[in-house]
Amino acid sequence: MNLRLDGKVAIITGSSRGIGAAIAIGYAEAGASLLLVSRSTPSEETLARLEATGQPYYCLSSDLIDV
Repeated sequence: MNLRLDGKVAIITGSSRGIGAAIAIGYAEAGASLLLVSRSTPSEETLARLEATGQPYYCLSSDLIDV
């Protein structure tokens, strides 16, 4: 299956590591622009992989429990 998300924006919580980071990278590779929300900054490796996709992304540090 070749899922494309060109022109879409995805908001991904818990995106600084693990499953959330993998989802963020996958969505960017599929063409989505991203808003990444997590308590900590994504790792250098995650940021490098996101940069390599060429898709725009913005990282927002927030603890959603406080919202």
